[in-house]
Amino acid sequence: MKGSPLETRTNPHSPQPLYTQVKEAIMDYVQENSLSSNALLPSEREFGELFSVSRVTIRRAIDQLVKEGYVFRLPGKGTFVGLKKIQQRLRVMTSFTKAMGQEGHIPGTHLLEMTKENPGVSVCKHLEVETTDPVLKIRRLRSVDRLPFSIATSYMLHESVKALREEDLAMYSLYSLLEEKCGIKLAKNRATLEVTMADYAEAALLEIKAKDPVFLMKGTISDDRGQVVEYYKAIYRGDRLKFITESD
Repeated sequence: MKGSPLETRTNPHSPQPLYTQVKEAIMDYVQENSLSSNALLPSEREFGELFSVSRVTIRRAIDQLVKEGYVFRLPGKGTFVGLKKIQQRLRVMTSFTKAMGQEGHIPGTHLLEMTKENPGVSVCKHLEVETTDPVLKIRRLRSVDRLPFSIATSYMLHESVKALREEDLAMYSLYSLLEEKCGIKLAKNRATLEVTMADYAEAALLEIKAKDPVFLMKGTISDDRGQVVEYYKAIYRGDRLKFITESD
């Protein structure tokens, strides 16, 4: 078996289910052997010998790890370490481009839509505008390390952001453009976060299966005068992201 020996860490007398103990031990194995994404894991038989448990227990533990996105299977080839989850901080207002760069990742953007339209009731409520006030809708597919990561949809009062151009959005972050081209000083982010399921169109863009779990974040960005500048909705792949938060 490749990698350094790992001390058996299962206890049949523990109230914690044995497969859960094995799942955590496999995660420890990955970390302690510094296995990177796409690295081949030991077989079920090898893990069974290492932890002194049945292959049924090993299979159940790996099934759970597959569901959580930590590993993936390729028929006839084995089980592999999944993609490292991207960390995103809650309660911190920063652009996607800057946040991913700070974490050492390569961010990417593909503009799906940029249209001027009359807003619906929900958008009006969040932007605090009238249905007769045209808004700019921007929809983008975001990638991290060249793999699909999220779908971001933004709504902004057109009159306030009419200086924005499609070519700019392909090269720069929206928030930097709002400040530098539109003279808007962003100050506050208010958002909600929930888990939902991807529909067929979203799944196709994110390269996942329809009804796979995804994170849905909705929120508003306000300027330094308290005026709502943007209402946004972002859908993130559930297998590629974990949120972190800190308190004083």
